Amino acid sequence: MILNGSQIFVEVLAEQGVDTIFGYPGGA
Repeated sequence: MILNGSQIFVEVLAEQGVDTIFGYPGGA
C-alpha cells in the first residue's frame, strides 16, 4: 500500500483522532 505525504498525514490524524480538530472528519 503506497501513500503519498498527504495521505500519510491524513491517516496519522485519523489514527490519533486529531483529524476532527482540523475539521477533516474522515479525511480531507
